[in-house]
Amino acid sequence: DGTEMTGELPPLPSPVDYLNPSILSTIQSYDFDRFEQLIGYRFHQRAYLIQAFTHASYSYNTITDCYQRLEFLGDAVLDYVITRYLYEHPKRHSPGELTDLRSALVNNNIFAY
Repeated sequence: DGTEMTGELPPLPSPVDYLNPSILSTIQSYDFDRFEQLIGYRFHQRAYLIQAFTHASYSYNTITDCYQRLEFLGDAVLDYVITRYLYEHPKRHSPGELTDLRSALVNNNIFAY
């Protein structure tokens, strides 16, 4: 189907090119530079950062989706990493134990602590 697996997300349109002035001024009021400094990562595609902070009810952002698509992708990556770790763990768990452990580890209540 033409989909290439590169390990990177496809580029989004540049927010500066497509945002109306009112939303652009709102985005500029947030200190994304400071946020990137705090987490120790510089976003190459800032549109993903905007998307990550956009709630579904915020209709003024017309170029990116809300955070939910990125949340879906992040959940899948986390599920894979945990699955692989458990599968390769020196203690050989049964398939049922692997499923139970993975379910417990990806449970949202675990991440709330």
